Formats: sequence, C-alpha cells, structure tokens
Amino acid sequence: MDQVRILFWNDKELYELKTRQIVLASLRYPSCKMWMSSMLDHFMSGFTIDRTIEALRTKQFDVNCVARRDEHGKLWGRQEEWMKMITACHELGIKTLNYDFGYFDHYNTFMVDTYDSKARSSIGLDWPTVSDKLDWNTTPEYVQKYRNKFLKILNKAKNEKPINGLKSGEYVVIWPQYSMDLVRPEFREGLNKKTEVTDWVNRICDMVRAQGLTPVVKGGPAMEHWGRLNIQHIKDTPIYVHAEHQLKELPTAGYEKYINHKLIAHAKYHVVSCSSVTNELVLAEAPVIATGESWFTGLDIFNEPKGWDDLLDNPMKINHANRNKWANWWLSRQVQKDDACNKFVEIYNKYPLLNT
Repeated sequence: MDQVRILFWNDKELYELKTRQIVLASLRYPSCKMWMSSMLDHFMSGFTIDRTIEALRTKQFDVNCVARRDEHGKLWGRQEEWMKMITACHELGIKTLNYDFGYFDHYNTFMVDTYDSKARSSIGLDWPTVSDKLDWNTTPEYVQKYRNKFLKILNKAKNEKPINGLKSGEYVVIWPQYSMDLVRPEFREGLNKKTEVTDWVNRICDMVRAQGLTPVVKGGPAMEHWGRLNIQHIKDTPIYVHAEHQLKELPTAGYEKYINHKLIAHAKYHVVSCSSVTNELVLAEAPVIATGESWFTGLDIFNEPKGWDDLLDNPMKINHANRNKWANWWLSRQVQKDDACNKFVEIYNKYPLLNT
C-alpha cells in the first residue's frame, strides 16, 4: 500500500498545538508522512491558501492529501477560501480530510472525516449502511469506561433530589456555545452578532417559561471567555458554570460538582445548538432539540424544528434506532489521541476522491 502523505494547513492559534502534535506523532508510523504549513509560523506564513494551492500544483508540496482542523465538519470547511482549496485539491486528485475532537470522551479523543467536493461529510454516504443495533459491550475499552463512569454518576444523581430547589421533570436545560456560527440561518435571523448568544438564550428561556417550565442555562469549559454571552442580561434564570474556577469571572453563576449529571438527571428535555454535550444526552437517553448544524443535521437523530415558531412543538421525541446508528458512526470515526495517525490513514484509504 502506498504511503499516505498528508499536508496539514492551519491559520488558527487554537488549533496550532494539537495539529503539531499529530504531525510529530506521525514520525512513529511508517504508513504515513505528515507535514504542516502554518500561517502562524514565520517561516511558513507566506503559504496562504492561494500559494499553497500553487505549491500543490507544482509538486513543491508533493502530497496525496490535505487536511485541516474543523469543527462539526462545517465551521471552516464551507468558508469560501477553504472551498477554493478543496476544489483545487480535487482537480489535482488530492483528497481532503478534516479532524475534530471525538464524541464520546470528547476532549481525550480525535475523529477524522472527509470533505467531498462540496465540503460535505461522508456521513451521508455511510448512513444507509450503518447498523441501528448497538452493543456497548463490544465498543473500545476506553469508551466503555467513559460510559460506565458517566452512567454511575448519573444514576446516583437520579436517586437524589434536584439541585437548588429545581423540580424533577419541570425544567429545561439550555446549553449555549461561544458563538452562533453553527446555528441554522432560521435561528440566527435578527440576532445581533455582539450579543447573539445572549439573545438566543433569552428567546428560548421565554418560550420555555410560556410552557410553564423553568429554563436553566449550563455553560461550557471556556464560558468565562465567551464574548457574545453576558449572563448579567439573562434574568430570572439559574445559570451554572462548568468548572468551579469560572466563578471568579462569573460570580453570579452557580456550580456543583458533577453539574452536568445533576442537571441531566431530572430535566424534562434539552435545547442545544450543536454542542458536544449531546454525547452525554445520548448516553442518558434524554430528549434533545437541536438548532444548529453538525454531522447530525437532517438525519432524525435529534429534534430539529424548522424555526422559532415550532421550536418546542415536539420536544420529547427520541428516534432510538437513529441514535444507535449515530453512536455506531462515531465509534467508527473516533480514536484516542495517540491513535490519530492510524485513523487518518484508515479514512484516507476508505473513500475514493469524493467529487460528488
């Protein structure tokens, strides 16, 4: 089998170290060679997308694959500049891949996926043949440990009273993210860019209260740095941070150890954009409304209302067969970080050049 030669391209500080770690790890794998062109590296900073494309055409960069870090397979892949890269690569017979954190045991894993010529994921190709039967006992050991630990803490929380006076089955957890960049257009319309996360949360809170339920907001691991969310402008709503140290920056919020488990244990349902917390909600078999775009879009995995008017029309529906398929697809894509190089090679070899 020919050696896979992958060029990583990066222009985001957030992804620089993770990408370099993957490239360095490839030195241990004879099945592939990896290089990195970084706009943050003074030596390589001249290699813009246009110059990189030219280097690929002239074989100055003699590779058979170009990859980048993406989020939900969509955040950067569908941008005009990267679409230019994808189009050029496919014309040159060079495959395009992307990577992100995995789903289960999110921050300790990576996943690898393809871009077709329109920057779409391969999940659409795989979906018809993914099994809807799921046996957790056959999953990798690290996944079983992660799931078992999560369910043990969750079940303990179910046998305890809800936190801070909340009533079981009478509250809804809203899980915002740092921006609305991956929210579907119909839910972004009319939002002010500078306050869009706050506005999205407040609108959902009002709709939840109109149902006679209590909205609860739970932030993420970097919530204190989210410039588009101001919790001072979210009124009469319990707000919880992810980690205790965040209270220094957000003193009006609340925190408890195992906060996710405790909120999930007694919630009626959940509203997300496309947060990775859905992996916990899948394990908990909890109802989920999704307003964002991700690999799950259009596959009837979560409830995806058409717009604000029907946001809460059918919050409790769960398609268990499709959630099993969803979990199986992820289990075929994600690996512990040390195995990332092998997964890049596997995904590269699995798919033809997707010029669809």
